[in-house]
Amino acid sequence: MNIYPYCQEQQLLFPPRIKDKLPDDHLAVIINDIIEELDLSALYEKIPLEGHPSYHPKMLLKVLVYAYATGTFSSRKIAKALYENIAYIYLSGWQAPDFRTISDFRKDNIKQFKEYFKQVVDLCNSLGMIKLGHIAIDGTKIKANASDARTYDKKRIDKEIEKLFTRAKETDEKEDRLYGKAASESDVPQDIRKRDERIKRLRQLKEKLTQSGKEKINATDHDAAFMKTRSGIKTSHNVQAAVDEECMLIIANDVVSDASDVGQLEHIVDQSIEHTGQLEKVSADAGYSSGENLLKMNQKGIDAYIPDREYQATLRKGKNPQEDPFHKANFTYDENADRFTCPAGQTLPFSYLQKRKDKEPLRIYQCSCYGECPHRNECTKNKNGRTVSLHPHEKELKAMREKLDSPEGKVTYAKRKKIVEPVFGVIKHVIGFTSFSLRGSEKVKGEFNLVSIAYNLKKMAAYFKLQDKCALEMINSVKYQTI
Repeated sequence: MNIYPYCQEQQLLFPPRIKDKLPDDHLAVIINDIIEELDLSALYEKIPLEGHPSYHPKMLLKVLVYAYATGTFSSRKIAKALYENIAYIYLSGWQAPDFRTISDFRKDNIKQFKEYFKQVVDLCNSLGMIKLGHIAIDGTKIKANASDARTYDKKRIDKEIEKLFTRAKETDEKEDRLYGKAASESDVPQDIRKRDERIKRLRQLKEKLTQSGKEKINATDHDAAFMKTRSGIKTSHNVQAAVDEECMLIIANDVVSDASDVGQLEHIVDQSIEHTGQLEKVSADAGYSSGENLLKMNQKGIDAYIPDREYQATLRKGKNPQEDPFHKANFTYDENADRFTCPAGQTLPFSYLQKRKDKEPLRIYQCSCYGECPHRNECTKNKNGRTVSLHPHEKELKAMREKLDSPEGKVTYAKRKKIVEPVFGVIKHVIGFTSFSLRGSEKVKGEFNLVSIAYNLKKMAAYFKLQDKCALEMINSVKYQTI
């Protein structure tokens, strides 16, 4: 027959070179070449000098990054792939550490992943993949490794403790009837002996809830919180990322337990500057807007494009403030008299301060002639009359609105969605990272650094392919230029 010879028992004089089974632009080959260039000295310092030899940390890191880049997060599935998948076999050099070794390596090197993420960003910067003309910042909610049903408030904890005490009394009476009052502890069923331990754990949980200052706490992951997601309210973490416009690379990230984004802007910007050395334009949605944040961006010399919620709501409705004669933008403020004047010529003197949590209060101005005004139905539906608020940073907010209304501002802010939102789309729907495998604030931060490394290396692989050059050739050319 005119076919190639086929024999599963064929012996080879020389073993095959695994690399020959993969093309030069294969993701595993590129991940291998890039990690070879990283400074992994912190991993080597952990290797014990005595006892059974350890698996090479460089090999474990390559395998773990490739696994995350291809959507495999389970240590058991990674261990299985080391026997079955040629790319894993290439990266491991025929070695097959068990799932526990892989899991422990991931948990034990959480802090190092942040440093390797920074090194990857540095390498991308050296290759010219990061331009820093414009970065976009956004957040997304990713499910915690915790059950929603195990989230407690103080009322529920007290109720559970009371329920256990009630059961304890009932089981004590039943126990006396079954085993007698003189029965030893070993004669008592296991579930009865554990009730005191469960009560103790609930009391400890209540103490942690009190210390945290939160309204609710999850018994499995204390740092996770109920957050609004597209699939409902889930126990989640708030993941932050700063993405560069040029190649849509993640240049800074964080994971926080606060569902709000407004407090995350400054440290993400600072991290971006730390990782790249400079920053020009930053765009973010209204979730990051506050007068304080706009002032900080001005002080740092950063050209920011961040609409406030009121401005963004107006844009979504497709309305222009100039088309509404009684829009707040058409009220004039007299700083000396400390009052507003409406388009109809009526004055709105200062009325009261409106307190805000952890922020400076708003000054509220109220119309005193609402009942007699012929424009009252056009102006407001409030029966007590029209009110206008004055933000402590009204100048910064007004300047931002004017910038966003300019032709350049509209173009720049419109880019935000196209820069940062597709990144979360790839992470969730292409890579498949929709839930953390680890628990606790420090560990989930480290795990997302691992995700960010994997994402950036996928982008680098695509970049090298577009340039029609191998990874080593491009990396070495950069190294020679810096010597």
